[in-house]
Amino acid sequence: MNSEKAEKALPPSWVIVVASMICLSVGSTPVTVFSAGLLLEPMTTEFGWTHAQFWGPRLLGTIVGAIAAPLLGAWADRVGVRKLLLPGITLYAAANAGLSFIDGSLAIYFGLSLMVGVVCYFQSPPLYLKAISMRTDRHRGVATSIALAGTGIGAAVLMPIVALLISTYGWRSVPAGLSIIMVAVALPTVFFFVRDTPKLRSATSQDPVVHDGLTPAQAFRTKNFWLMVGMFLIGGAAINGIFSNMASLLHERDMSAAVAASVLSGVALAQMAGRLGAGALLDRIRTPKVGILWFAFAMAGVALIGQANTVETAVAGAILLGLGLGAELELAAYYTSRYFGLANFGRLYSMLFSAFVVGTGLGPVIVGHLFDVTGGFGIATMAAVGLLGLNCLLVLLLGPYVFVPGEKGKGPVNNPQIPAR
Repeated sequence: MNSEKAEKALPPSWVIVVASMICLSVGSTPVTVFSAGLLLEPMTTEFGWTHAQFWGPRLLGTIVGAIAAPLLGAWADRVGVRKLLLPGITLYAAANAGLSFIDGSLAIYFGLSLMVGVVCYFQSPPLYLKAISMRTDRHRGVATSIALAGTGIGAAVLMPIVALLISTYGWRSVPAGLSIIMVAVALPTVFFFVRDTPKLRSATSQDPVVHDGLTPAQAFRTKNFWLMVGMFLIGGAAINGIFSNMASLLHERDMSAAVAASVLSGVALAQMAGRLGAGALLDRIRTPKVGILWFAFAMAGVALIGQANTVETAVAGAILLGLGLGAELELAAYYTSRYFGLANFGRLYSMLFSAFVVGTGLGPVIVGHLFDVTGGFGIATMAAVGLLGLNCLLVLLLGPYVFVPGEKGKGPVNNPQIPAR
């Protein structure tokens, strides 16, 4: 009886979806990933750093955060996401604001980047998507895509603000300003609207969602898990390697910082469209191979950006790249729930998310190093196109879904292709 009363007191499923979208609009993707591209030139100019020195500490933070993410995911599986979100957002905001006070010391930059890399997980998709996946079944793809669209909305809104802050007050105003916005938006939203509980109902019926699923040990024995690890590692490196250096690439071609900010906003809007489109198709087309479409978009976008000598070409490439960038986390979350179920969603999705974020950390360092060595981005863009083509092949090797929605909103039907315990 008490559990039923608690369940009735929870906000409706779609309220949590919208609340997650709002929180992710000031999450780690717009606050840390998107803003880095605009901070690259002013910070390297002031401190005399190379591109590789700028990205290297961030890569270290990404790797350490990726190691910690599965542990935090397991913690969320045990205690729920809300107990982690409220203190985690505060810690992330404080660590990120600390970047405003660095004085050119690479040691201090390394230390702060390490802290940000770990605590940014609290304001990243895995915790929010766990809460959503526990409450939705047949429309899980759309619900996930709506929540993840928040990263695109946030980046589209925040990038012009970042450019304005840099031009008006200097780059040091950016980390602190974004941290203040994050706390003001995310903390009250989580406090009032984000809930999770082990006994929740499907968004499309009154039947409980079946929280069955593979253990991590079982998942590790499937080829699909390792194919996805490779897919999201490679995809994260190829797409984010080019994206994070896009402002520098456009600067190299005599395009202004204002143009770069506009192009990055275009990426953000395309990212939102890519996520919504991916969610709709994943719910309607019961095959993982639909994911090839978004990697193909990214390939075309990188190819265009590699040849961009006009604003129009840069914008077209950015839109296509944004479509691919928008779908990766959507695919990772949906594939996790359909191949491995919900029982250990926090841990398993965190592992795939970790592979993705390691890729997003490696990509900018590799591209930055290639730029330092060759003096341009030509080789980097060609390599990214090739890696995204490899990703399309990896998607083709994925097997059928294991946990698929049942008929008429009756919850998931378990495919018997589950490894023995």
